[in-house]
Amino acid sequence: MRPTTAVPAGPRRAELSAYLDRLRQGAQLTFAELAERTTALGVPAPAVSAATLKRAAGCLTVPKETTVVAFVRGCDATAEQERRALQLWRRARAEERGILPALRPPAIGNIRTRADFAAALAAEYEKAGAPALRTLQQRAGAAGDVFVLPLSTAWCIVRRGGHPSDWNQCAAFLRGCGVTGRRGLDEWQAAWHRVTTGRVRARFRAPDAWAGAKAMVHQHSRLTLKEIARLPHREVMVPVSASVARLLLQLPEKTRDHAVGVGILRMMEVEQRRNGTAPDTGINPGLARDIGWFAWGAELHSRIHAPITTRPDRPATQTDRQPRHRTPAAPKPV
Repeated sequence: MRPTTAVPAGPRRAELSAYLDRLRQGAQLTFAELAERTTALGVPAPAVSAATLKRAAGCLTVPKETTVVAFVRGCDATAEQERRALQLWRRARAEERGILPALRPPAIGNIRTRADFAAALAAEYEKAGAPALRTLQQRAGAAGDVFVLPLSTAWCIVRRGGHPSDWNQCAAFLRGCGVTGRRGLDEWQAAWHRVTTGRVRARFRAPDAWAGAKAMVHQHSRLTLKEIARLPHREVMVPVSASVARLLLQLPEKTRDHAVGVGILRMMEVEQRRNGTAPDTGINPGLARDIGWFAWGAELHSRIHAPITTRPDRPATQTDRQPRHRTPAAPKPV
């Protein structure tokens, strides 16, 4: 039997091509004989032509999954060899599509936002070889005569345009992508809980507060946003909220209106991140509202009370001075 001489474009496709060709060489079959055997088997399709099988072995383009199954079964491959062939096919398919490297999803245990969750689900679909949505729906299972995973929902998930409506739909999508086993689904369910409730279960919770956390919060002007975000919710919320309230009352009316407007914009950004329509900043959404107010209020406060700056070639003038809040003078005695 002559080996296939075509050279695939990518390393994953080359690996699949070499594996299929070794199976055919081991069975000592020509492509015409292999086509006859796949026709006699009748699975997974009524017939696969010799030309299709030859193109599959060349892997210049990744063949269909059903073609790979027919190829290996026609070669009398074992169940382990068939699993290996399908594993290579999924890798070759992901390589050909080129979407998986751009997703860069976090590990399941590190998922905190809807954007992370959407990227991880899309990555599972790509790792599964991006099967047809109808195939994905069938693999997800059915409840009676109704499929658990609607095609419209699957379409939105794979394009990161939406999320499953509940955990049952999410689990069905994962089953369709080949994610099985109690442990794997438990990890995904924990990630689903974090994303949908905004809370972290105890076993995933970060270590408790640093010693003296409250004292550090009272000196919040010396903390960065990342340092504040690492503090527990109960240690930050009340001190920061009180500090923001005191700060806003000290600002001039126009500046206060500006700070309120910026705070509203920050609150909108928080909702966008929770909905997965904006990139994550790494800050706990539960704290982001107060931290957003604090950050902008502190920035405005620092600008108002900034020291006077001068140019080296002339003395300070009124135009060189930073805007400063002036306390109204006390009324003169009558």
